[in-house]
Amino acid sequence: MEGIEGEESEEELSAEELCPEGEISTEVAESELIDEGEEDVPEEELVQKNSDQIEYKISQNDVGIPFFPGSIMDEENSMDVEDEAGKDFIVYLSTETDFKKVVEWYKKRLSGFEFQSEDEETLVTFIREESNYSKSVVIFSDQDNPGKVILILEASYF
Repeated sequence: MEGIEGEESEEELSAEELCPEGEISTEVAESELIDEGEEDVPEEELVQKNSDQIEYKISQNDVGIPFFPGSIMDEENSMDVEDEAGKDFIVYLSTETDFKKVVEWYKKRLSGFEFQSEDEETLVTFIREESNYSKSVVIFSDQDNPGKVILILEASYF
């Protein structure tokens, strides 16, 4: 966990300690962004930016679901909408990382989500519905671009 500049925290809390009883908060802990064994890499280096953008219009803290490290956001199709019913987010990400590694990364980080799959080789879904929000992560292999994995993150807060 981050502390005051120049101070190191005594211990880093796990995602379960940060979000008791399997709850996922709308804030994503920095420790969830990095696979174990990786060096501490700034968030802006984990999620690549389009060359003409300083930062993405939607952050993983807005959505409440961690973005896969190194993934690239399709900002043209990603959106957030707010109305009297609540706030909705849809984020499209892509990565060249192996499909199974992406799925395993999310399995470790989405406790409390229901895992669904008819074909664990090309398409999986994680879903969580509560009284005040619903969230989902859809991961699939891009059939038009072998080796490319597409992620669709959706969150609705009511």
